[in-house]
Amino acid sequence: METIENLFRRGRRQSCKTHFRAIFQKLFRTLKSGLKVFPVSAMISEFNRRLFMPYLEYDDHGTIRRVNLAGDRETFIGRDQQCTICLAGVPQVSRRHCVVYFNTNLNAYALADMHSTNGTKLNGVKISQNDVTLNDGDRIQVGAIRFTFRGEQEQPDVKLVDPLNIDPLSYAPVIPSVAPGMQKNYTQNLTPGASIDGMVVAAVLSACDESVHYLLTDHEPEQRRTIKIFKTPQSDPEARKEFSDIISGFQSGTLPKTLLPYTGGGIRSEEYCYYTTDFQEYPSLAAMISARAPLDEKKTLPIIFSIIEILDDANQQSIFHGNLKPSKILYSQKGSLMIGYGLAAWLRAHLKNNFKQRPEWYASPEWFAGQELTWKSDMYSLGIIFYQILTGVLPFRAETEQELARMHAEDPLPFIKDRNENAKVTSVTEGIIRRMTMKNPKNRYSSWNEVLFQLKKANSLLEEQEKQS
Repeated sequence: METIENLFRRGRRQSCKTHFRAIFQKLFRTLKSGLKVFPVSAMISEFNRRLFMPYLEYDDHGTIRRVNLAGDRETFIGRDQQCTICLAGVPQVSRRHCVVYFNTNLNAYALADMHSTNGTKLNGVKISQNDVTLNDGDRIQVGAIRFTFRGEQEQPDVKLVDPLNIDPLSYAPVIPSVAPGMQKNYTQNLTPGASIDGMVVAAVLSACDESVHYLLTDHEPEQRRTIKIFKTPQSDPEARKEFSDIISGFQSGTLPKTLLPYTGGGIRSEEYCYYTTDFQEYPSLAAMISARAPLDEKKTLPIIFSIIEILDDANQQSIFHGNLKPSKILYSQKGSLMIGYGLAAWLRAHLKNNFKQRPEWYASPEWFAGQELTWKSDMYSLGIIFYQILTGVLPFRAETEQELARMHAEDPLPFIKDRNENAKVTSVTEGIIRRMTMKNPKNRYSSWNEVLFQLKKANSLLEEQEKQS
């Protein structure tokens, strides 16, 4: 006998009215026979999801078509035949170009570029790999194909396509298949309104397989903190003690002002490691890259200069990050801050299974190899960030951790023009990036001051060129 769940799936290609009638006819027959069914609330929820399901709409030679979006799965767009929307044969489309999925933190559908070669445009503006909230009517452009996002509303009578597939073509260069901002069930799940350490959970700031980051508030508006809880239980007393010692060592008032100090931390519920900091309103460098990259060389140099000053200040006190990435820099014109420093070696040793579930785009070769991390590991990561700001894309991209590690360890850094033909970068600046990202740490710059000196030379060259033009 066909189940109600199967009827839902079969009804996907029926009209909403026919689908609705079929559901309740089946429900009536089932109740009449005395059989158990799933709750009516679940049935209504499923019906609403079908009736008001968001979708992508596109024009196929005058015929309006749509591709439904499901909240429990990701919709990949690209040239790969395994993509939900396969654009094989369409120029300037990467193998896995971009992804649309329901972001539970944002409580909305989001779009993210998958480090494509030619980029993804939203309403005419190129986006990066970070999630961008979609609103009804937003226009998404992938190569020459334009989609319109339709939010949760009753669907018009248009032709359903599942999946969209244009003539197959040979595979394009490999693009990461790991969706940004992966959402999982939290091991330490705190809901808004919950009380912790005398404060109230106001919101979830971010979440990944490794940890959950919450905003805490008090009755006073200025009393706001954040707490990051790592989701892997730590039964090893040595690991827990090591974590507590690291956090307590970075709470003193002797830290550089450019480092956001930990205000507390330790072990929660005798298993889960956590730390707290004061809340900062500044956006991360990742948000800036997502909204504005690629930037021209003149605008990029001051950003990198300010980050190096932070790293140099930290290095003066033998502090380094170890796994630097844009999300660890809070970007502000008044002065940037570095967060999450000092924990890279501990995280790699005790949360290694979590790291395997997400791509480490900025990690140094020594990070992947399990070798000792130093301030020169940060130099490599910053070189990758430098490259991304100028080009709008990452130099290395792969579908597996093993392949990504191999690329960082062996493959030469692609020339900037090869990744973005419109980027205008002087040979001096490109040379700086290449030196920063040498595979062997010994071949990188010997000090942060040396990098700053070279950046000043590059800036002077740009100013001289502007005077002559």
